[in-house]
Amino acid sequence: MMTSADEVGDLLTGTMLADRPLGYGPRGTIMVQEIPPERVLEGWQAA
Repeated sequence: MMTSADEVGDLLTGTMLADRPLGYGPRGTIMVQEIPPERVLEGWQAA
């Protein structure tokens, strides 16, 4: 289980989600922020 945004950030290296800001959402979820609307599907697939 991922417990920190840093762990998730490390896993996203090499994807279109790399270097995007990460934040915490409801119930401890980790959210990737600032994904352009036209790239949401690509971001979802990368995750």
